[in-house]
Amino acid sequence: MKPEATEISVELSGGKTLKIETGKLAKQAHGAAVVRVGDNVVLATAVANADPREGIDFFPLTVDYREYTYAGGRIPGGFIKREGRPSEREILTSRMIDRPVRPLFAEGFKCETQVIAFVLSADTENDPDVAAINAASAALTISDIPFLGPIGAVRVGNVDGKFITNPTYSEMRDSLLNIMVVGSADAIVMIESGAKEVPEETVVDAIEYGHNEIKKICAAINEMRGKVGRPKRAVTPPEFDQKYFDDLKKKVGARLTDALDTAKSDPHIEALVVKIGPLETGWAKLEEIHSHLLAFRASGKPSVCYLGGDGIGNLEYYIASACDKIWLVPTAPVSIHGMMAQAVFLRGMFDKLKIYPDYYHIAEYKTASNQLTEKKFTPAHREEVDSLLHGIYNQYLTEVSKARNMDRAEFEKLVNAGPLSADDALAGKLVDRLAYWDQVQDFAKEKTKDWNPVKLGRYRGRIKNDGSTRIAVVHATGLIVSGESGNAPGGGAIMGSETVAADLRRAREDSSIKAIVLRVDSGGGSAVASEVIRREVVLAKAVKPVVVSMSDVAASGGYWIAMSANKIVADPDTITASIGVLGGKFNVSGLYEMLGLSTDSIATSDNATIYSAQQNFTPAQQKLIQKSLQDVYTSFTKGVAEGRGMSVEAVDKIGKGRVWTGAQGKDLGLVDELGDLNRAVEVAKQLAKIPADERVRIVRFPEEKTFLQMWIEKRNDDDSARFSSIEAAVERLTGAGAYNMPQARVPFDLQIR
Repeated sequence: MKPEATEISVELSGGKTLKIETGKLAKQAHGAAVVRVGDNVVLATAVANADPREGIDFFPLTVDYREYTYAGGRIPGGFIKREGRPSEREILTSRMIDRPVRPLFAEGFKCETQVIAFVLSADTENDPDVAAINAASAALTISDIPFLGPIGAVRVGNVDGKFITNPTYSEMRDSLLNIMVVGSADAIVMIESGAKEVPEETVVDAIEYGHNEIKKICAAINEMRGKVGRPKRAVTPPEFDQKYFDDLKKKVGARLTDALDTAKSDPHIEALVVKIGPLETGWAKLEEIHSHLLAFRASGKPSVCYLGGDGIGNLEYYIASACDKIWLVPTAPVSIHGMMAQAVFLRGMFDKLKIYPDYYHIAEYKTASNQLTEKKFTPAHREEVDSLLHGIYNQYLTEVSKARNMDRAEFEKLVNAGPLSADDALAGKLVDRLAYWDQVQDFAKEKTKDWNPVKLGRYRGRIKNDGSTRIAVVHATGLIVSGESGNAPGGGAIMGSETVAADLRRAREDSSIKAIVLRVDSGGGSAVASEVIRREVVLAKAVKPVVVSMSDVAASGGYWIAMSANKIVADPDTITASIGVLGGKFNVSGLYEMLGLSTDSIATSDNATIYSAQQNFTPAQQKLIQKSLQDVYTSFTKGVAEGRGMSVEAVDKIGKGRVWTGAQGKDLGLVDELGDLNRAVEVAKQLAKIPADERVRIVRFPEEKTFLQMWIEKRNDDDSARFSSIEAAVERLTGAGAYNMPQARVPFDLQIR
């Protein structure tokens, strides 16, 4: 179907106009649009093959920008440009179009695609590159090609203190800025800039000004899509890579609380609107965000949480309760309810596969191996999980009821009656209003006289980390192993002892760093690797204060690396302690027999077969394993006793592998204070005798990686994630790859929601 002729004008600031039309030229293309900016006229066409190219793992996109005719007469000798190699300007403009559009094609789309922008007419006062980007966006948006736009582009200048949209060449001579801003209605995707000496705030304001102009262009292109746009082609997306997503999330999600803390005293921020989707994180991290939202609320600035989607459960409502107001979509249920702790047990599967998990642990509460050896909770396992569950649940009831100014018993009654409809949630005062997103915007305009939001990511980039005194924050995250940090083949982080030890060493040896905060988020791992890291904590402690900040989990090996610090700070819901040890192996001989496989071996001694996957431990080998585990447990309890100023007997009494919450750990003497990372920094300042009101510069270890570095690591991890044997496959599938060596681990697969 050929699109009918359509034309839309966009009124930009300063009396500037941008016109978009389609349906008159290049009707055979999948999408075509003409854009006029000043006397510039640019035609853009978009075409794509029906079928993807075989054997490629990239998106074959070609962007070509050509200046064929010049009504303004900029090329001497006539209007028609001679054919030949594209000029440098044409090449650069092609790249400028390619960069913002390429990431916006549907993931998995690999059909060869071509976007061509022709300058049909140009004047002597306006650069056609802005028109070319907008024309390409419009052509792709109205086509059937799965482009996730639209985007818009404007150039921003500043003359006599006023911003100018798409300044002419004459205006640019007097302008302090020359910034090309490209983005969607929701985000900036590209900035090309040049500027004289101007304050950073002026540049940021120019970008925001440009983005507001872009929103008008995107709205116009969307309007055109509604009138003449073709249905988009269906694309089957590739399998979701959870590990890569987790890596990116760790990078871009850092320092959320810093942004909240800055915003509460920033005169440019007048209100806070929080939108929450389904959350997948631990209670301790949520507790930190909750406390910082409460601090923003205490500033007196309005804060509204908009619950506008599915999946509003205990975690989501916990965060929402920290805002001054909660607004809910009228059709959305509030699925708060009593909490449940659930663990997965693999023993039944192993029995069917003829695999025997031959594991031992010290002591009775050291239940990490129960996932492999049991089919349900043991009495000790049930006791400690019940304690954890009710500890977190009671904290939830107390904090939410306080934040909502409700009686705790009344709130618990509503929780037990959940899930609740929107009307019931409103009647029970769990939410303040049933409303839609446009009404949230109206509320913000009423409170701030304008709706000019700045997104968290952009605002976070403005936060200055400029204190003269430096404090190191060393991140210790994931399964503890010997060697370098990285990513587990099945997803999640790996804490390499050599990497974290090197980071602690660098922070210790840097004389400009006055204290170290070790941020621990780990359920443990190798006892040997944990001790290597702990040794560096001891060495650093001899030179400058070391404070541990516990995140969601700092237990078993995670507690091992923390126990020798000057002070330990944990969130109330942190899962910690688990002072115990385990070890063992899988016997897969039954699986081999079932598959028709067999092995044969020759050994020089009885114990040469101790870690063989073709047999259980012999009685003599069992004694060696038990002795090894006991030796590690003795070292663990002795280290805790020395680090915490307790007797070994007192540690053993609260140890035995038992897991405690941060609040319980404080009562038992395993934790010094309850608080988040900011509180740990405050404690470090006190110990380093840094004045409380002095700004400090945070130096983070490891340094943040670029997206390119993370992508390269991802490819390397993918190449190394192949199974070399059945034993390796079993180990990777269960996460038990290194259990044959003494392990300090917790039952990290436990879910409390």
